[in-house]
Amino acid sequence: MWVAAIAAGVVCWQSWETRKAAQASRAAVDVANQGLDLSRQQGAEALRARIDAATPRITVVMPDEPLWPPLEPSLYLGGEPQPITPGLHPDPMLMPRDKGRLILVRTPVTVINESDVHVRVEVSQLTDEKGQPVESPVHLKPHERLEGLFAVTHTLEEWIEAHNIRAAGEPGPSSMGLVLYMDPADTGATDRWELALVGSPVQRVQDIESAWTLLPAPNRLSGRPGAMGLNPALRERSYWLSKSRNQPLPD
Repeated sequence: MWVAAIAAGVVCWQSWETRKAAQASRAAVDVANQGLDLSRQQGAEALRARIDAATPRITVVMPDEPLWPPLEPSLYLGGEPQPITPGLHPDPMLMPRDKGRLILVRTPVTVINESDVHVRVEVSQLTDEKGQPVESPVHLKPHERLEGLFAVTHTLEEWIEAHNIRAAGEPGPSSMGLVLYMDPADTGATDRWELALVGSPVQRVQDIESAWTLLPAPNRLSGRPGAMGLNPALRERSYWLSKSRNQPLPD
C-alpha cells in the first residue's frame, strides 16, 4: 500500500515537472519569437527610412474648387473647349433633349519635382489649356514642374444623376484622376496621388419642368446637392521589398 502511494506520488511529481518544463519551453519560444518580431520590425523600419531618404521628393498641388464656369468640349478633333453659353442650345438645358450634351469641368494641377534628380511620373485625366491630353509618362528635370488641368467630362444626363444621388443624402460618385511615381529601384517606393472631384455643375431651374442650368459658382461648402469640390491630393506611399517579385515590405 505504501509502495503504491509512493509510486503515485512519483508519477504526479514527474507530471508536474513535465508541465513545468513544457511551460518554460513555451515561454522561452514566446520570448524568442517576440525578439525575432522586434528585430524584423526594427529592420523594416530601418529599410523604410533608407527608402524614404532615397526617394525623390514630389508634390502635387491643386485647389479645393474647380475653375468656373464649366466648358463644352470641342466637337472637332484638336479643337479647344468652348463656353457652354451661348452654344447650340441656349440656357436652360432641357431633358431629354440635351441629355447627351457634354459638360467639362477643369481644375489646375501642378506636379513639382523638388528633388535634384530626374523623375518619370505617370498621369491620367490631365490636359493642357487647349484640351489636349498630357502625354504620359512625364519626364521632369530637377526642380521642374508640370502645369496641367484635371479634366472631367460627363453628359448632362450623368451630371444630373450625380446631382440626384447627392440630393438624396448620399455622397455621390467621384470623378478620378491619378499621378503616380514608381522609383526604378527593385527595393523602393511607389507614390500615388488620387485626384477626386465630387459634386455636379448643374441645378434645376425653378418653375420650368425638366430644365437645368449651370451653378453660378462651385460653392464647395454651401451644402447644396450640386456643390463642387476636390479632395486634398495626399501622397500614398507603398514600400516594396521587391517590386519584381511583387513583395511588399512587411509592416
